[in-house]
Amino acid sequence: MKTLKFKLYSHKRNKYLKRTINAAGSIYNHCIALQRRYYRMWG
Repeated sequence: MKTLKFKLYSHKRNKYLKRTINAAGSIYNHCIALQRRYYRMWG
């Protein structure tokens, strides 16, 4: 589920913006997962 502050309507011009938002979300989730993993390992 994606929560955004604004509504993205389907349009060709939003392709780059959508891709950027998805990439940023993936990086953010990856960093949180790393943080959780290291916290579990090293307490």
